[in-house]
Amino acid sequence: MKLRIAAVFAGLLLALAGFFVWIAQSDWLRGRVLTGIVTEAERVTGGAVKLKAFRFDWRTLTAEVDEFEIRGTEPADQAPLLTVDKIRVGLTIISLLARDIRVKKIEAIRPRAHLILLANGKTNIPAPKIRKTGKGAAQTILDLKIGQFDARNGEFLLADTVTPWEARGEKLEAQIAYEPKGGRYSGTVGVAALHVKQFDVQLTASAAMELDRIIVVDAKLRTAGSEVNLRNTMMHHFADPVWTGQYEAKVALKEFLKGAQGTAVASGSGRFVSPKDYQVTGNMTGSGIGFELFRNMSVAADFDAGPEKVFVKRANIRVMGGEVVGSGELLGFERFKASGRLEHFGLAQVATLRTKQKLPYDGIIGGSFKIEGTMRNQRGQAQLVISPVKAGAPVRGNIQVKFDTGARRIELGHSSIDLPHSHVEVAGTLGDRLDVQVDSSDAKDLLPFLLEKAKPDVGWGGMAFRGTVSGPLDHPMVAGSATGRDVRYQKYTVGSVAGDF
Repeated sequence: MKLRIAAVFAGLLLALAGFFVWIAQSDWLRGRVLTGIVTEAERVTGGAVKLKAFRFDWRTLTAEVDEFEIRGTEPADQAPLLTVDKIRVGLTIISLLARDIRVKKIEAIRPRAHLILLANGKTNIPAPKIRKTGKGAAQTILDLKIGQFDARNGEFLLADTVTPWEARGEKLEAQIAYEPKGGRYSGTVGVAALHVKQFDVQLTASAAMELDRIIVVDAKLRTAGSEVNLRNTMMHHFADPVWTGQYEAKVALKEFLKGAQGTAVASGSGRFVSPKDYQVTGNMTGSGIGFELFRNMSVAADFDAGPEKVFVKRANIRVMGGEVVGSGELLGFERFKASGRLEHFGLAQVATLRTKQKLPYDGIIGGSFKIEGTMRNQRGQAQLVISPVKAGAPVRGNIQVKFDTGARRIELGHSSIDLPHSHVEVAGTLGDRLDVQVDSSDAKDLLPFLLEKAKPDVGWGGMAFRGTVSGPLDHPMVAGSATGRDVRYQKYTVGSVAGDF
């Protein structure tokens, strides 16, 4: 008896399965899916929907639509609100009984959007078709979840201006509501991974669109190491848009600048009308910043940026144990100028930029500077003072320098440095002609600058040089006269030496 019941039950299941297979392959199902696509699209958008062809593969649960079109309130002789050459949708059945079918993947080939903005704030976007409740309450018109999406070769047409665009991403979720009273759209959008060039960006946003206004209550964009938050951001006047709002940003510099390290944090407010009319103000701090030879820098500054000029004020940069305090301007995102002071830089630490040897003495460098130019060529001047540290051998000096990297020239006014056992005076132009006088009683003062690696068997009991350094910086020519006493090189010692060279 039990065997007979089981056989009958199995037969019913097979018959039911066969019925579903027949339904899936029938024109009836394709017609139902096609009707559902058109009806749902017209309900959500309120526009007139049409398409040229529809195909559905029941084995792969894939639907294809050719020449999909949504026409809004634009005149008949103008381009539709939206046209797409081809749409391919992959579906996943979660539950047949609950009619839970999810969009696994959607591809859109050449989507073209056409937006018309009228002076009264209206657009060619029609009102959705919603249930009449008599109260004007907000109703959900879209509750969407898509596993993957890929839109290619897209175009956006606004006021006779065509802007190309593409979008690829994963886990798109959107929930949009419409309120008939006032024609207000509101909702949330989230994308787990939006592929933008070399970045995967996470996006979440809560926004609303009203007559002649868009309100972004909150929006977050995240990459692997960076995050941008927009709050209370508004766009007024569709025909002549003006954006205003507040922002907070945390940027990992290595994501945007090759070889850079550290993190920069900025916050403030902004106003944007066009690339030629905008203003962004705020403050910025940075820590652990590094570029090439400079590492572990910290930065703090206030800034005011516009299309023609970026003004940085109250800038404070801590690097190599010292501090740079000043202000500057970036003109046309090409030329810049800056001025300020250098404070508390250690001579021994600054010398590591030139030599790997450790100086047997130290001093404190400070002074004023001015610099201007471009990222490739700079010119400027500085007046620096070297003061002794509290402990150790005294080091003093005065350095006056003017430089022009484009001409590869460094001009030194009368400058002098007193080291523990040496005195150096220079004047002239390095790259042209520089007069040099050196008197030294111990080679340890100068060898770190003369030799790349330490040479413990090189030294002298006394040395004097009077001469010039001329020619280009990469091929200098040294000429003059020198005298030496107890000059030592490895195991050889010369009691005295003098000559011109």
